[in-house]
Amino acid sequence: MRSMLLALFLCVGTFSVFAQKTVLKYPFEFRKVYFLDPGTYDANFLNNGQSDRFALVLKDQKHCSYVLVDGDFKVVNKFDQDLDLKFFSAGADRYEGGTSDGNVYNFAFSNGEKTYKLEQVDFDKNSITHKPLFELMKSEKQVAAFSEQNVFYVIGANDDAGQLQFHMMDGKGKVVVKRVALKVPADAGKKRDQVSEYLKNSRLIQGSMEPDFSLVTTDSKIFSQAGKLYIVVNVKDHPTHVTTIDLVDFKVQEKFYDYKSVLAGDDKGGVYVNSYVKDNTLFSLVLNKKNIHIVQFNLESGQLIDNLEINSENYQSLMSQLPATETRKGKKESEKEVSSFNSLLKTMNKGTEGLMVTADKDGQYVLTVGTYDFLKVPVGSGSGHYGPYAGPGARDAGSPQTPFYYTPGKTIYSSNNAKYYTATTFSLLMDPASGKVKRGKVPPPVSDKVKDYLETVDQQNAKAQIQFNIGDKQYFGYYNKEAKAYIIAQIKVSM
Repeated sequence: MRSMLLALFLCVGTFSVFAQKTVLKYPFEFRKVYFLDPGTYDANFLNNGQSDRFALVLKDQKHCSYVLVDGDFKVVNKFDQDLDLKFFSAGADRYEGGTSDGNVYNFAFSNGEKTYKLEQVDFDKNSITHKPLFELMKSEKQVAAFSEQNVFYVIGANDDAGQLQFHMMDGKGKVVVKRVALKVPADAGKKRDQVSEYLKNSRLIQGSMEPDFSLVTTDSKIFSQAGKLYIVVNVKDHPTHVTTIDLVDFKVQEKFYDYKSVLAGDDKGGVYVNSYVKDNTLFSLVLNKKNIHIVQFNLESGQLIDNLEINSENYQSLMSQLPATETRKGKKESEKEVSSFNSLLKTMNKGTEGLMVTADKDGQYVLTVGTYDFLKVPVGSGSGHYGPYAGPGARDAGSPQTPFYYTPGKTIYSSNNAKYYTATTFSLLMDPASGKVKRGKVPPPVSDKVKDYLETVDQQNAKAQIQFNIGDKQYFGYYNKEAKAYIIAQIKVSM
């Protein structure tokens, strides 16, 4: 991280998890089932899709505490029940997301395979209802699961039918299924000629969150924003394939965005393209061994907006943040400036490249460009959950064929994989109206600030952790045994 906040934190001996602003201290104590019980505790978080309230479910091996919290972090209601051991399969069930209707919260769980079930928490009646939710078909392979705008989505790929199947739970816990055809291009290759193979490493990027750069280096991404889903697939220097799905009427629009005007004749096969959707624009990083292009297309019309070439002569005048290589291994972090444009090109062609577009407080686009490669995570480290681990060399080997989950309260920032990586990046500042690059100050990524904060947490004593945002504010929740309380602290992310 360019600001090196972590180094400052570690120099201050008195800094700890308690140094942040505590917004909620809920008196509570997990119970041990037997004397040598190591403490198998969990916390499920679900925000309200219609208000600023949220629900917490605090569970040990036999008991549950259900807590309703308002936007001022005041406890509105609470009640306890014994854990339903017939519903929860000895800890094998995975919380994946949910919806809400007033003070009724719908928590969706899966068995990690095909079966989904529902825990419905009614804070008006202080009651719990457990029931089956839906089953994926035998021929269906899960691609992603997430909650967005008070709908819980599970997307599956049906290779036999050449379709994507959307299983959707609304605020009342009712499920509907929609099916859309997804065409796999003929030149995708033999190993990617099925829908599930074509989308096997997809990563979800939600419009309501600033993503971590680790999400954007894959060649298949799903962007959720403004009632639409954009499925964006890059295969080397082939045209970028964008499938737009309207989440209201499920109409599908398919477009290919070509880079022939950008590529020189001798570049064919030696170029990598990585794309990103922001608002109504497709941004593409086009990388070869000579230069870097940032290409913009209008998503609706397919029209080329701009083609910015970055080379050895202009890179210093264009970049608001010059390239540097950062290596993070938990609390250990190092940073080194990249000495020349040629060194930058060599590093980017060797690593796993990506492009990310966010916005600063003034609405200016911040383009982060570079590479990101995971390092091996030490055995025994604590972790969050935000999809599968992807090892180094993902461009060639790919990450495991595992569906991608966004679980509320378990962000990518808090996952262990996000704390062990090497990345080489630079940043551009862009005016969204004109699409032109300008010089200015680039804010530090939110993800870096959250990661730095989490490195100060005593992982041995902070149990049942959650990390979430409400609007532009970031929070961390954990159980403090000594205080006999569940505590939520606000993480300072603004400078």
